Amino acid sequence: MFLPVVRGEELFMAEFVADEHLQTGSFGIKEPQKSFYDGAVDVAVVPGVAFSATGNRLGRGRGYYDRFLSQHACYRIGLCFSFQRLAEIPCETHDVVMNEVICD
Repeated sequence: MFLPVVRGEELFMAEFVADEHLQTGSFGIKEPQKSFYDGAVDVAVVPGVAFSATGNRLGRGRGYYDRFLSQHACYRIGLCFSFQRLAEIPCETHDVVMNEVICD
């Protein structure tokens, strides 16, 4: 399993191994300290502030996941609570749409 790591304006993936130390990174999120993974990505589980029924995603406005996902042809799963599921979300040309959204 790989977890996101933010460096500057880019999002990378690094391997997560249970019982290994995670260091607090950007935005106060714990991140693995391994080398960045540069291989193919099959499935990405993507967080968001909100998701629409059509797979549009509202992030936090910095575009980290949109840039990362636009570089990887993978199956994209949005993960949220039911209160984060909205009828519509505005979408721009650079926004990457989820293939599936899973709610609680």
